Amino acid sequence: MAETAPPAPPTAPDEDKQPAALHIPESENQWKLVWREFRRRRLAVAAYYVIVVLLAISIFAPFLANDRPLVYRGVNHRQYREASRNISAVIGGQIRAATAGGKSEFQDPARIVAQQIKLMGTQLTAEKVVQLQQLEGRIIQLVESRDNNPQVTADLRAARTEFRQNFDLRKVELVTATHWPVLTVLNWMGVILLCANTIFLLRPAWN
Repeated sequence: MAETAPPAPPTAPDEDKQPAALHIPESENQWKLVWREFRRRRLAVAAYYVIVVLLAISIFAPFLANDRPLVYRGVNHRQYREASRNISAVIGGQIRAATAGGKSEFQDPARIVAQQIKLMGTQLTAEKVVQLQQLEGRIIQLVESRDNNPQVTADLRAARTEFRQNFDLRKVELVTATHWPVLTVLNWMGVILLCANTIFLLRPAWN
């Protein structure tokens, strides 16, 4: 009687010879699939960029569509004149408050004076800046004084007179510099919102 050979054991599959069809791609989320299909349509992509440009223009409209130039080089008489008037107004308000023995009409007069003097100093020569800073210390000390006496009032009047005599626009020589008037219409919150909107609009193009 013929003997039957035992069946051969199954051989292990060779992983190196597996067909490429068995490779499973990495999973993609829904947004990646949608964006990939969207980019295949050139007309839709072009329309998207047109919309982005229009939205960007509307976001930056507050300082693009105004009566001030973006940048220029020269002297800013208007800025200097307004800063000088603001300082005189603060000193005048403190004189009225000291004379009447009441509360100041300005919430923080020292801070206002410091800000306006800083604006003026950007357009003055180095010699005039030193002179202005010396007068600034006196003015701030006087406007911060809580004493309602005639001496404080007299010192305030004398400081205002000295300020007008030495730093009147018609008596000083302003230096030429580069100015960005358009930036004066923006505050920190506006800058943050503009940057955030721009990043949000352009984010899909970076993926």
